[in-house]
Amino acid sequence: MNTTNEEKNMKKIMIEYTDAMLPELNQKDIEVAENAHCKAWVLNKMGPRNIGRFDWVDDMGLGVQVVTEGTMRCFAAANEGLTLRCLAMVKHTCEAVGIVFETEGYTVLIQPDSDDEAAETEGVDVLGMEVA
Repeated sequence: MNTTNEEKNMKKIMIEYTDAMLPELNQKDIEVAENAHCKAWVLNKMGPRNIGRFDWVDDMGLGVQVVTEGTMRCFAAANEGLTLRCLAMVKHTCEAVGIVFETEGYTVLIQPDSDDEAAETEGVDVLGMEVA
């Protein structure tokens, strides 16, 4: 099988996720992760009717999926400090309520757009439908 240049370039920028990349949570992070709101968020995602569902949690930069009634998986995370802190907090919340939160071997890190790419698209008119 021939590998295209694009595939070769992707392999160069892919970083394999490991739990060792997660920052250590401070006391405030732990308190937030263990509050009732965060626990309810996790528990509301679980259950037999949600098995297989996946969500992109935009404000955290995480993609999660319910795998079984007691297992949630992170399938994607932005490779940024704040997102990795959020990932560590979600993992802590899941553990606090008895949910297995799978990450290693499942999570793909999404590289942030480079400043060069963002600069190239600035000032470019976006085509689309104008809505009145």
